[in-house]
Amino acid sequence: GGTVTGGSTTPVFYSNATILMVAYQVKVTAAVNSTITTGGVFHYNSGTTRSVTATNIVVSNYYSCGSQGSTNSITSETSGTFGSGTALNRGSSASVTGYTYNTLGANSPVDGDYSIVKNTSYTQYSGSSPASSDKVFGVWDVVGDHSGTTNGTGNAPPASGSPAGYLLAVNATFAPATVFTITANSLLANSTYTVSLWVRNICPQCSANPATGTAGTTPGVSPNLAINVNGNNYYSTGNIDYTGQWVQKSFTFVNGSSTTATIDIKNNAPGGGGNDYVLDDIAMRQCLVVLPLGLQSFSGRSTARGILLDWQLSPWQGLQSFTIERSTEGTQFFSVGHKDAYPDSASYQYTDALLPSSGSTLYYRIRMDNNDGTSQYSNIVVLQTTDDSPDVLTTRLSPNPARTATTLAIRSAHAGPADITLWSPAGSMIRSRKTSISRGTTAVSLDLPAYLPTGIYIVRTTTSSESAVTRLVIE
Repeated sequence: GGTVTGGSTTPVFYSNATILMVAYQVKVTAAVNSTITTGGVFHYNSGTTRSVTATNIVVSNYYSCGSQGSTNSITSETSGTFGSGTALNRGSSASVTGYTYNTLGANSPVDGDYSIVKNTSYTQYSGSSPASSDKVFGVWDVVGDHSGTTNGTGNAPPASGSPAGYLLAVNATFAPATVFTITANSLLANSTYTVSLWVRNICPQCSANPATGTAGTTPGVSPNLAINVNGNNYYSTGNIDYTGQWVQKSFTFVNGSSTTATIDIKNNAPGGGGNDYVLDDIAMRQCLVVLPLGLQSFSGRSTARGILLDWQLSPWQGLQSFTIERSTEGTQFFSVGHKDAYPDSASYQYTDALLPSSGSTLYYRIRMDNNDGTSQYSNIVVLQTTDDSPDVLTTRLSPNPARTATTLAIRSAHAGPADITLWSPAGSMIRSRKTSISRGTTAVSLDLPAYLPTGIYIVRTTTSSESAVTRLVIE
């Protein structure tokens, strides 16, 4: 019932317009594979109306993909990499819809425009300390593309005339609009596929003062991308905050009987004060190993109150409960406890009140029960108890994912020998090595066999009193 006046009602945009934004909070009670449609109309007192674009949201199971095929079903735009060349600006793309092509310049692309470039500096600056005069609008990050890399750093900005890969640079439209549309063909019916992309917020200081419309000093509006399949929304990235890094976003779905899929990427948020970003490495690959639960780590330690078990996982809506099982010889397991699972929880603990004698060996595993009646087991953690109560043994791999080598950081309260073993997804030991660790953190370099196929592996670290496992992704 109030009054909205363009250019004076906060928030304003360039003192002559006011951006209206609609957000939905949806409580899902519908069945899997059904569709929720959002929409609506904004009414002005004058009788003018503005329709809100309808969105079809698919209710889908959560899937975690453990291993992807090597073939990218997206073949256009050089398999989603936008190709390479020596010129700063590449030509326009038929896959970019809802935006106008423009070459990169001191003040372009403007809101609603896009560029395809190898360097986001219009002067083609290639060092590490660009001046504001090297940056679009004086504020955009200066970066190269992401193709050929697997981390958040991406490629360095190339010099003028140097061959390099291209990326898609987007200056968001005022109203949400589709950014990129492409069709994947030759799919296998009723199969599981993972859609992924790399995106980077390039606006460290792109905000607008909400009262005056003048420039601000914060990142401003964050990109927020929705990915649709055949016109239905399966996934949204949420706000992609400014971090100075590329981030990968992905989701896994079942394609049904169709052997083609039209993929489109839509920006959920309005432009005008931030919301400028770059995209690269858009892919759709068949998921070869579907993990219904993403168990990230599982470890245990002896305490004065018993055996404390810790495990972390990717939250999954279909998970119902955990059953904790123990064995004294590693073959016959018995249930010792139960714990409910919660959709938004990622970390769990359980204390087995058993107080074993010093020097005894115990084996633990977790049975993860799903709502559909299926179950999945964790790896086995081996604990050798002592009279004292050591701090928890923790391990971390970096880089992870990796291909040829990685480094295992082992943090322990005790110095001594340790065994490191690498296990396949099927539970077969691939490689083992002995090492010595110090009290505190010890870094151990691990060479990975070149013959290992892409997938998820387990690295287990065992000391005289503790055991810990970490999931390793071979890319």
